[in-house]
Amino acid sequence: MEADRRGRVAGRADRRGELDRPLVDRQAHGLGRLGDVRLGDRTEQAATGTGPRRDRQGPRLELAAQILAAIQPLPGAPVAQGNVETDVENLIAYQNALAMHAKRDEQLRTIGTLVGQLVK
Repeated sequence: MEADRRGRVAGRADRRGELDRPLVDRQAHGLGRLGDVRLGDRTEQAATGTGPRRDRQGPRLELAAQILAAIQPLPGAPVAQGNVETDVENLIAYQNALAMHAKRDEQLRTIGTLVGQLVK
């Protein structure tokens, strides 16, 4: 062993104490570790199902739901019959059909977004 310029021997701890103390707890050896498991201090688990391919599925599902919602056909518009009462009833029925279409469209988009977020 060689002494450094201060006269200390390399590989030995300084008598006053080590300046660079280890980051590892010295009491974590032997049976001291069993208490950690009993108290719920467990090791971290590696993340599963991660990676670049998995991250792309969420946006794809959202996009598929938007495409499906976009290709849904609109209800057919009523043809004027010449009778005011019949035409008003047909227009009310048409407005209800449009409202149901809009609701279905929004449901498809919302489900696509939620499933896309779950898959991420």
